[in-house]
Amino acid sequence: MTIIYANVDSIDILSGQNVMIKYQAASIGKRFCAWLLDWIMLSVYAFAVIYTLINLNQYPSTNVGITLWVIAALPVIFFHFLCETIFGGQTPGKMALNIKVTNLDGTPTQIGGFFLRWLLMPVDLWLDGIVGLIAIANSKYSQRLGDMAAGTIVVKTNIKSNIDMYNLFFQFAPRYTVTYPNVELLSDSQISFIINLLIEALNTKGYDMDLAIIAKKVRKILNINDKKMTTPVQNKTFLKTIAMDYNFLALNGF
Repeated sequence: MTIIYANVDSIDILSGQNVMIKYQAASIGKRFCAWLLDWIMLSVYAFAVIYTLINLNQYPSTNVGITLWVIAALPVIFFHFLCETIFGGQTPGKMALNIKVTNLDGTPTQIGGFFLRWLLMPVDLWLDGIVGLIAIANSKYSQRLGDMAAGTIVVKTNIKSNIDMYNLFFQFAPRYTVTYPNVELLSDSQISFIINLLIEALNTKGYDMDLAIIAKKVRKILNINDKKMTTPVQNKTFLKTIAMDYNFLALNGF
């Protein structure tokens, strides 16, 4: 069994689980503005540090001076890597522009992915950033070279039905208990359809009838005889439980 992912808007990606994931990718303009804000912040920091060290007569000509200058430079060098790792794919500039880094398959990027993006940043910034711009403009998923290597994408975060919606189906309690063990009778495509339908229902009115029909079919497949579960809220809760049970079992195996 495989884990099912489902998301939103603009760029459609067929995952390894044969499920369509949708994103609204951040534009080059937004990414540039975020980068510019970050470097303005870093420039202010660098000016303040240099001014302070010079006033303290600490020049990079002595062992103590070299040590202080190196320590002061570390936050600038590792800024993007540290911020994205600590703040879940965002730097202050990305926060201001409502964009973030995430994996192509919808899962949160791990430290290795952020490190690869940071490691290849000098290449993307080569020739005044032209290399990165060319990569983004010609990439199917608007990725710079660092994104391609890390398997990441920069997406908008101010979309109501964005990637965070999909996380609703992977937030398990510490001692999560599977309600419907025979959920394995459903297929990957059926679970994918249920998740996409639930995400649409969370943001748009008029899906109660669709949810009722699907809930009825799922109960029939799983041989669940509960005629009391008929309200729109009960149908949503039931289908969400089905999706979570399926993904929990997929994560932990049978």
